[in-house]
Amino acid sequence: EWVERGSDLAMLGEEGGDEHYETSDFPLSELDIRAGVLAALSEAGYDTFLQIIDLERRDFLGMKGLGEEDADRLLQIIDELTVVEGEVELTEEDEPDS
Repeated sequence: EWVERGSDLAMLGEEGGDEHYETSDFPLSELDIRAGVLAALSEAGYDTFLQIIDLERRDFLGMKGLGEEDADRLLQIIDELTVVEGEVELTEEDEPDS
């Protein structure tokens, strides 16, 4: 029965379980990335944001045509566009008194 329910939910675009994550994929060409970096990523088989979201610095450095600055920039972009559930930024008002 759970298999049938799962397939029904998939057909309706709903996810099973209580967890719901919002994801949005888009082409890397929509990001502020140099053409050479886009070409290197594409050559390595990466064309969308969700394809690179879990890559680490060493993964980028292992790609032909990407240097340290490129890897750092890509990680910065990923960090800026990724929100981890439960992650809270402290404001000045929230910081403990010293």
